[in-house]
Formats: sequence, structure tokens, C-alpha cells
Amino acid sequence: MKRIVVLALMTSCAAFVAACLTVGITKANAAQQDGDDILLHLPAIIAEIQSRRSEGQVVGPDGAKLEFENGVVLDIPPGALGESVVVSLTSVGCDIVTPILGSRAISSLDKRCLASVSAEPDGLVFAVPVTMTLPVRPLENGELPLWAIMDVTEQTYEFVRTSVVSQGNENLLQVEITHFSDHAAVGGKTLVEVTGDPLDPCCSQVPTPLDCCCSTFKATSNAGDVLTGAQCDDCQIVGEELTVEFIACPNSPTHTSKFSESSPGCPEDLQLQINPSDPTFWTCETGKLDATLDGTNSDGGACSFAAPVDWAVTANDPQVTLNSKDPNEATVRALEAGTATVDVTSPVWSALRASATVSFKSLSGLWQETLLSGSEVCVSDGQAIVEDEGPAQFNIDVVQACSLQSNTLTISSPDIPTAAPFTGNLTETGEPSRPFDFNVTVSSSQTPDCIVFMDSNGGDIIFGDEPVCPPGGPQCEAISCFETETANGKISSADTGKLQDGDSQFEFAATWDVLLPDPNTGQITRERRSIQCDGTTTFIADKL
Repeated sequence: MKRIVVLALMTSCAAFVAACLTVGITKANAAQQDGDDILLHLPAIIAEIQSRRSEGQVVGPDGAKLEFENGVVLDIPPGALGESVVVSLTSVGCDIVTPILGSRAISSLDKRCLASVSAEPDGLVFAVPVTMTLPVRPLENGELPLWAIMDVTEQTYEFVRTSVVSQGNENLLQVEITHFSDHAAVGGKTLVEVTGDPLDPCCSQVPTPLDCCCSTFKATSNAGDVLTGAQCDDCQIVGEELTVEFIACPNSPTHTSKFSESSPGCPEDLQLQINPSDPTFWTCETGKLDATLDGTNSDGGACSFAAPVDWAVTANDPQVTLNSKDPNEATVRALEAGTATVDVTSPVWSALRASATVSFKSLSGLWQETLLSGSEVCVSDGQAIVEDEGPAQFNIDVVQACSLQSNTLTISSPDIPTAAPFTGNLTETGEPSRPFDFNVTVSSSQTPDCIVFMDSNGGDIIFGDEPVCPPGGPQCEAISCFETETANGKISSADTGKLQDGDSQFEFAATWDVLLPDPNTGQITRERRSIQCDGTTTFIADKL
């Protein structure tokens, strides 16, 4: 059986200054015994509710304003219904509602039933919102109304995202509803903080503050999603935000309060945790963080929620940018190496806080590249030479530069300081295990190979088993050298052993003259020779 119920949330204009600025959580054990009694007598209770049902009234697509014996008024606009329907309402006693409000084990609300009704036909959906006006108990000091969903049979309720207008002088509440399924206006005294001017702007600006502030206002509930944790004992947590607009006051000032509730199955040791996708992030990398609410089940097992939180960077060295599009996830990015402290707080339980230190490591510095495998095919004087690359190590200097728009790598060899540095690109992948892809293209006569070739007249360049110009042989004179190489690969996460791997394709072309003296005349003749090579290698690198 579905119910429309009206209750009251205690968070008033007068109480904003006092009670609403305190923080606390109240346990709802007092209503548990009453709830057990309700369950024992549930069939009789439902029968009594049905016996009190008002005589139905017919309403069709043209809409109507319906008044019922219990004082409830339904204003159904044209187009809300596609066909004629018999509508009836039944008052439900607060003695039935109150134990249901105690079904949450932990709550930051001191809830009180104001009024309740059952609407039929159950499940009726309106194409456009319908306005319900119903008489309620007078609001006490500090009370504001909320609208909720309640099911007497299941002894459950949930808050609804909607606005309730209180006409306090007449003890009436007005709300727009979209269906006849599980509706309720619920309320109580909130024990979590209220945001806004500590001095109520409404009550301080008008001569008759009670008439202005507390007679006509609109309370808007932004009911949060129900959180259900992984491997938790029927634990559910819901966070709510309530904004009160004093619509009878000049400029309609507002106040916002937050509250939360949890079911009996929730662990008592719930704590906020920040979980980086990696212990250390590379500079320029967009690192991912998520927040969880973790605890221990009754059987000792772990219980974890994806927790909506408010994110902030409190200690910022280096300068870190933080973005949070999802309430339980955030990204961080630093342009320089260092550490930063990230804090999170629960938007509904201010006592729940967590901090984490996030480290950033730069790609800049000395790397050692190890050649793993590969081969090159060279053609010299019409003869093909196939050379298999064996293990070899080379030191390279890497300079990483990044901005909010682009990332680059500059690579040079400390062993060949005369070679020009080469620039490559870094591309973020969005994958924690391999945050960057890299690409470096070399097309120059200033490569290390070419520098060595030209400086040594080819004597230090070996193709096959022999140098270009063997020692003790004819003198050689390097004429030209040009090399093109494209290297691609990935840079792994900052806490892994092997940080970079990839492969490269290259072409090498060199030309030299062999100086051949005539043994009889001593005259020198030049014999032009050349070599062209291409090949593929795979490599891996470690940051030293």
C-alpha cells in the first residue's frame, strides 16, 4: 500500500542562529519497538485505513480542482490525465507514520509527523505536475517540511527532490506531485550545519520577523542518491540538502542545511578514504583520485561505498590543478615535481574528513636505454649485409616541458654533446598503467651516428664485421651522412620498474671517399663509396 505522508523538518528561521549551527548524529532506536508493534498489527492497520477512504471523485483530461473531506485539495491541471480516473484520498494517523520514520538507524534529523494521506489509485502518473494542498499540524519553532516517499506495508520511506511551500498562518502545505506512488512530506530538526548569513537576513530586515520569515516560505529538498555499498550488510546511506527561501521577505533570502541518514545494517566504523589510481604521478599527467566510505561488516568483512565528497587542495607545492566533475572522483595535474595534499569532506557529515598526499615525479633527467632486439639491412657497394642488434645500452638526457595545453620531450645524448637535441610529443592516454604515449622523429645529419661517422672519417662505424674504413687500411674521408628515425612507445606509471618501452624504424645513408695511393707514383685517387641501411629495433628505458 502506497502512502502520501506529511512530516516536518526542523530547521527554522529562528533556529538557524542556534540549533542549526551545531553538528551531531542521533540514533533512532526509540521508535524501533513501536515499529515492531506496527508490523504485528499491520493487516488491521491497512484495513482501518481502507475503511476511512473518502468517496472517490472523477477527474478527466480537462482537469479539476478536487476538495476532500479531510481538507486536502488537489488542483489537477488540463492535460495531466489522458483519461477519466476515480481519485480518492485517505488520512493516515501519525501513530502509524512515526515508527516508520525511526527505521533509519542513524539520522541527523529529529523527525516529526505533521500529517499523512494515502492516495489512490496507487501508481497513477500525471503528465504534468499536480498541486496538492493539505492541512498539517502547526510548525514548531525550528521546523521545516520535506516531501518523502513512504510505504506502510514495507515500513520504508525515501525523501523526494521537490519544493514545499508552507503557509504557516493557515497551517497548510502546498507541493507539486507527479504521481500517487510513495509520496510523503517529511521533516524534523536538522542537527547539521546551516550555510548562509549567521544573522538571519530576513528576520533582521523587517519589523515583524515571525510574520515574514516563518509564515510563508519555500523549502526545496535536493535529496541525494541512496548509496548501497559493495559487500555491505544491507547498508544504505542517503544525503540530503535543504534550501529554504523566505519568499515573503525582501530579496527572498535563502539558507541551506544538510542532513543524512543510514540504515541499521551500516558499519559503525565508517571512514572516508582517498584512493589515488597510482602512488606517484608523472608531471603533466592527469592523475585520478576517488573517495570511498569504508567500514567493517558484522562478520569482519570489508564494506565500501563510492562516497560523494567535496574536494580541495590545501597544501600546494607544486601548483596543482584539481577538477571534480563527479562527486566521488577527481583529477589532479602538476606541471612540476613535488607533493600536494588533497582533502575531502562529506557534504552531509562534516565530521567525516580525509587527507592524502599526492606525489609528482618528473620525466626530466638521465635515462638509460637498453636495446633489446632488432636488425638492420645495409647495402654497400652492391653487397647486402644483415646485422642483428645485440644488447646495448645508451644514456640519454630527457627534458620534459608541459603546459596546460601541450606536452613535449627534448632528447639528447650526453655522450655526443655536439649532436642537436630532438623534440618529441607526449600524449595522455587516460590509462593509469600507461599515462603517456610518446613519439620522437629524428631527421638530421646531426644524429649521434652521423656525428661519430663524420668525426672519425668512418673509422668508428662498423657494418657487418668490419669498420667502414678498417684500421691500417686506406685512409677514408667522410663526405655526407643523413639519418631518419621515428621512435614510438609508451611511458608507464611512475611506480613501475620499467618506465618506457617502444620500437623505432630508421634509415641511415653515408657517403665517403677511400683515398688510394698509387704504389709507383704515389698519386692519390679517390674511390667513392656509400652505404644505405634500414632497420627496426625494440628498446626499454629506465630513469636513472
